[in-house]
This record gives sequence, structure tokens and C-alpha cells, in this order.
Amino acid sequence: GAPYSDAGATDTGTTYVFVRSGDSWSQQAKLTPSDGRQGDQFGQTVSISGSHALVGAPYSDAGATDTGTTYVFNSTGK
Repeated sequence: GAPYSDAGATDTGTTYVFVRSGDSWSQQAKLTPSDGRQGDQFGQTVSISGSHALVGAPYSDAGATDTGTTYVFNSTGK
């Protein structure tokens, strides 16, 4: 996670997915929130299990100020 990344606005956040092939790593995906706003810090927490990734944005305003949001991403295998 890169929670202080300025993806659209200051500190919106971004998360990157990398895959390993032999001794090298390559970026497979760049995840951003569909509704990201300034200061959300998307990517502050990240958990991966199999083809699923959970990404937290602890300062997003989901319903009230700084209540936070968890985003679920699923790999398509492509």
C-alpha cells in the first residue's frame, strides 16, 4: 500500500500488486478506490488471501467523518 500517494487528490492512496517470476518481480496491477477522496489513505492496510485483496482506507468518509472503508478486490486470473 501507498496511503500517501496522490492518486487524484492529496493522500488519496494507491495499492500496487506485484508478481514474482523466478528472481524478478513485476507490477501486475495498480489498485485505486472508485470513490477516493483527499486524505482517505487507501492502502494504509492490505491483506491478501489467494486471489482476494482487502484494502483499507481508514480516513474515508463512509457515512460520517473518518469512519473508514474496506475495499475488496478479486483477481480475474488474467
